[in-house]
Amino acid sequence: MRPVVLVADDDTAVRYVIEVALRREGFEVLSAHDGSQCISVAASGAPEVILLDLRMPVVDGLEVLKGREEWDPHGRIPILVMSGMDDALCLDLEPSGPVEAILHKPFDLVQLVSTVKRAVEKARSGGAGIGESGSDGAG
Repeated sequence: MRPVVLVADDDTAVRYVIEVALRREGFEVLSAHDGSQCISVAASGAPEVILLDLRMPVVDGLEVLKGREEWDPHGRIPILVMSGMDDALCLDLEPSGPVEAILHKPFDLVQLVSTVKRAVEKARSGGAGIGESGSDGAG
């Protein structure tokens, strides 16, 4: 069974590049262009992992995280945050729920795919977290 990943980003070009990279690696990819759509897709139970941009229209990524108990009450879906924000701002995410990793924009696609694979393994095994990815060295 192909792993299902939800990519939530309002930037069409970024979303497209991520979707292509993940599909090449055998993932099934679902898309959301804002936080409201992300919540709807996530609530369906389909995604195994969510790649979530923090700055989106309608409902932003931080609001998605704050309302997580409503659409993922058991916290079973690993969330990988994509952000162009400073590290200090990203550290404030922990109280909003379990963020498995923070991928800083611009990010390296090889690292992104690797991080998604680890998150899928975690979701499927129910194992320990994949840890903070920190800076990926992409420039």
